[in-house]
This record gives sequence, structure tokens and C-alpha cells, in this order.
Amino acid sequence: PFTRVDVRRMHKSGVLSTEEVMSAYLDLGFDDAKAQAMTDFTVQFNTESERDLTKSEIMRAFDRKVLNEAETTELLSDIGIPEEAAQIIIATQVAKVAMDTTDELSDIEIDRFVDGLISEEELQDALHQLDLVGAQVELMMARARRKNRRAEKMPSKADILRWWLSEMIDRDSANALLERIGIREEFRPFYLQELEAPEEE
Repeated sequence: PFTRVDVRRMHKSGVLSTEEVMSAYLDLGFDDAKAQAMTDFTVQFNTESERDLTKSEIMRAFDRKVLNEAETTELLSDIGIPEEAAQIIIATQVAKVAMDTTDELSDIEIDRFVDGLISEEELQDALHQLDLVGAQVELMMARARRKNRRAEKMPSKADILRWWLSEMIDRDSANALLERIGIREEFRPFYLQELEAPEEE
């Protein structure tokens, strides 16, 4: 089969039609969705002038894994970005994606700790497994402890409703506490009315 560079160049020269480009990408082993994405990018790249294809569009294709690093470097060079600068752009983007992924995974582990599903030691181990350096782990642990303290300070929804039902707090206080623990305004009256109903009967 043709290489991806061959396909792009042959389409640009008119040797391959759009349908043949799609077929060529399928021959290269891409599934239907990936082959369609590759075809769309090839058509866009060859329809516009190379200068009109922006760096952001190229990097978007790289992020979606439509282009590999070598192809991205080549296309950035085509729009006037030197190879060394292109490699820095790519490396920076790869690092950003990795950091975003690490942040998301860290948040998941911190939430598990706050929910009581793992201990502080288990959280620390999980953060180390994300290849975080010592200072980063300490920062994440401090954030987790702070979040956990905030969670511990607030009563649960069940506690608030029980206090209100026992007349330890009035309706306004119950409503305010429900708001503070994140119960949306449109749902709070239902929780309170549900407890009022038996008394009204």
C-alpha cells in the first residue's frame, strides 16, 4: 500500500480521487472513522494553500492522532515553521496532554480519598504511580486534606433532613444547609416537602 505521505501527495497531484484516498487509508489498516478523518484532513490540506493551513489545525489533527510526530513536523515545515521550532511545539503539546491527563487522574484519586474509598497512604501511593515528583505529590496531598476537611465540616443531606424533622432547625436553616452541601435550588423543596407530607395528613 501507499504511505500516508504518498496518499496526500498523489491526491494533491490529482492521481487519487477523494474516494480513492479513503480506500488507500483503509488499505493502510485504519478503521472507517480514522480513515475518514485522514481523508478529510488530506482534502483540507490539499484544497487550501499550504500557508492557509494554520498551525492550530495541524496540531488539532496531531492531538486526534490523525497525524504522527514526523508528519506533523513536515506539515509545520510546509507552512514556514523551522524543524527545530516544530519539534519544540510538538513536545510542548505532548507534555500538555500528559499533564492534563495526570491532573484528571489525580482528581479522581483525591475524590476517592474524600469519599472514604482509599486511605491517605493509598492516595499517596496512587499519586506516586502517576510519576509525580515529591513536591507535586505533597501539593496534591495538601489539596486532598483540605478538601477532606471541608467535606467533614458539612453534615450530610440525611443529617440535615433529620435535624429539620426533629425540629432542631427550622425550614430556612435546613434549606440553607442543603444549599451549602450542593443541593440545587429546584430540588431542595422536594426533599423538605417529602418530610412535611406525613404531618399534613
